[in-house]
Amino acid sequence: MKKNELEPILDSLLTKLYSYAYALLPDDLQAEQLVIDAYSIFLVREKKFLQEFEFDSKNKKDRLNIRRFLMRNMLLDIFELGYKRSLQLRHLLQNDLGEKQGFYDLKIEQRAVLFLKEVLQYTAKEIQETMSLQKHQVIETLYNARFKILDIREENLDNGAL
Repeated sequence: MKKNELEPILDSLLTKLYSYAYALLPDDLQAEQLVIDAYSIFLVREKKFLQEFEFDSKNKKDRLNIRRFLMRNMLLDIFELGYKRSLQLRHLLQNDLGEKQGFYDLKIEQRAVLFLKEVLQYTAKEIQETMSLQKHQVIETLYNARFKILDIREENLDNGAL
């Protein structure tokens, strides 16, 4: 597969990848850097595969398969990088994020799973594959994230914040 064949596929995924990265680290520059770094890691790690992969850009099935492969790998890399950076950049999460503060008060794993489920409409099985989790971990993380958001919302209502 040639670089000029991969770039249009990546371009079609950039909005989703950036949104996911921003859900993990709510800073434009950091989210953008997460996507760039994840793509660089992907290219290095999958160099041999990409060189040997026969890709027919006119074949819809080929495009869909490489798109899924790229998306799954990039999401996992973005999460792993975002997790490490979130530990280093805790001050970013201390900013007042307005109505989105409840979401950003969640643990990074909870934000990742919730984003995949609610925004990207991933199934539990797809989240398992993307995040390398067991099914019970996906369900537990999703439940805890939703519960915590509801708890935060209720607390804000009690305090008259909303």
